Amino acid sequence: MILLLFKKLRLKHIIRLPLYLLMLLFGIIGATVVALVVASAFGISDFNLSDTLEDLFAPPPPRATVVSSQTILSGIQPLGQLVNISADVAKSDIFINVQEGVLNVCGHSAHHVAEGTVEAGIDLTLVTEEDITYDAATDTYTLSIPRPNLTSCRVDFIRQYERSFSTCPTINWDEARILAQYEAINAFRDDALSGGIVDEAETEAILFLENFVEILTGSNAEVVINNRFTPAVGLSCSPEEPPGWTYVPNENVWIKR
Repeated sequence: MILLLFKKLRLKHIIRLPLYLLMLLFGIIGATVVALVVASAFGISDFNLSDTLEDLFAPPPPRATVVSSQTILSGIQPLGQLVNISADVAKSDIFINVQEGVLNVCGHSAHHVAEGTVEAGIDLTLVTEEDITYDAATDTYTLSIPRPNLTSCRVDFIRQYERSFSTCPTINWDEARILAQYEAINAFRDDALSGGIVDEAETEAILFLENFVEILTGSNAEVVINNRFTPAVGLSCSPEEPPGWTYVPNENVWIKR
């Protein structure tokens, strides 16, 4: 039966083995002979050398290393407000019409052009341990994240032109520029939302976080959107009216209070 050990090994292959492997091989053969003798002495007749060797050299069963939800959370939360999409926006012909003074004696107007940036992303500080689950059958972590939204809106450049003529000495053209900046921010926000920036941010965030979790855990990862709540738009994207001013939409005019 010992010859079974050499069934798949030719003599020339054995001779070429390093000394320590030869010693290991013959040590295994010696242990097997002892096992056969013991089995024979105790009347064990169903001892199978082939099965014994297969069990001896069989690779260990695969074992999944489960990473705790807290470990994943500790890796994600420092990312904070994940800003993954930034868009350049512009608005031309922003007309500001100001009504000021008794009988509008200091009324004035000007046109403006503005350029800016809108950013969208996800607030990962809202993710909790309950948003992370693990499926041992598929070795997959599922991460539930809040829906993305606009995180920042700003005006990077604004130019004023075509000022109206006025003899009123109290006109402040900088105030008109501030009003134009307010209108530009609102226009940037609406244009970005209608242009699909939030959907693009969602796609990018899912790809990024799936790769992040897979690298962190060595397992499969799936990221899904949590619809429990929709985060608010960033404060810079919903500015308040400039203090001291009121806008009258049907007349398209700003009135100084």
